[in-house]
Amino acid sequence: MVNYIRASHGDLRCCSTVTYTTHGDYRYLENVVPLLERWRAPVSLALYAPGLDFRPTVMSILWLRECDPQPRNAALTHFVLASDIELYPSPGLAIGFLQMLSRNPDLLKSRKNIVYPLNIFEVHKTVAVPNTKSKLQYLLAKGHAQSFHIRLCAACHSGPRLQEWINSMNSSNTIQVFHVSKRTAQYNYWEPIYIGTIHDPPYDERFTWEGMWDKLTQAYALCVLDYEFRTLDNAFLVHKPGIKRSIRNQARLAKGLRTYQYIQREILLEFYEKYGWHPNCSI
Repeated sequence: MVNYIRASHGDLRCCSTVTYTTHGDYRYLENVVPLLERWRAPVSLALYAPGLDFRPTVMSILWLRECDPQPRNAALTHFVLASDIELYPSPGLAIGFLQMLSRNPDLLKSRKNIVYPLNIFEVHKTVAVPNTKSKLQYLLAKGHAQSFHIRLCAACHSGPRLQEWINSMNSSNTIQVFHVSKRTAQYNYWEPIYIGTIHDPPYDERFTWEGMWDKLTQAYALCVLDYEFRTLDNAFLVHKPGIKRSIRNQARLAKGLRTYQYIQREILLEFYEKYGWHPNCSI
């Protein structure tokens, strides 16, 4: 069901703001309040609500009053941030991003395919989510924060020049482009989360977090289509407090292997036909 319960903000001009799009089920809705407090812009949320989950899901939505199913497709704005419901954005990100574009109108006029990745971090369970890059840097220096999933899959979230980004100082807190890169060579396993548009290649709904590989197929499409990745400075995402430890889940590993075999056997050919092929792009 699309737009089963609409937000109360009314119509939006397509380039007036940025929509944060995400998904989950009603058990994750505790994240919506802190997410909205930091985002301060529209949120489009898809919820999985089979069988007996339907009623508590609807009741939760009515309480929150901020939901759109099939999030990116239902977004009312041109720019979107498709993210995890447990990843909290730095405050002021939406308006700061639009102000950055207004200072750089050539980005809007460019014929290049462009997305704007955000570096991702995680903090210890007892630590408050930082609001500024300087506070994030302090937590990183004290060992209270770290790069996201650095012990689980460092290559998945260590984007270009991450350490340089961490060490760089910018007292203005103004959002700006830090580095321009392509998803090639050593970054073939990078799974960037970024601000893009509703016209970018979508995530493939046939793949899930449980089966792994859910973001790599979409990242492959961006690579083949020669997207530029303009990593933003003074803007970031932080996971809900609590650092995951490496735990071998045999059932998930087995499902991940089956998913990978399915991709190699069927999906790659489909993607070659849809997006093309490039020797520097791989899954």
